[in-house]
Amino acid sequence: MRKITLADIILIILFLFAIALALWYLFGDSPTFEQIIIGFILPVIFGIAIKIAIIETRLNYIEKNIKEGFNRIKGDMNLIKNKLKIKS
Repeated sequence: MRKITLADIILIILFLFAIALALWYLFGDSPTFEQIIIGFILPVIFGIAIKIAIIETRLNYIEKNIKEGFNRIKGDMNLIKNKLKIKS
């Protein structure tokens, strides 16, 4: 099971806020339709921002691993090159 983070809690609160606005609009006719749309767009945008941050973190980790891998290959190639020069 996944650990609940602060971002998850904020996202849940925003979704509940959007549902409350929709119910308020249906029964109380207080907020305008545009405010209802904004209430539904906010959780979506926040959710997308969370996903982008997670993907960015993963890509940075992969980039670091790729750089380390290429540095190891470079070291191995230099070692092979030095061994070939000595035997020639």
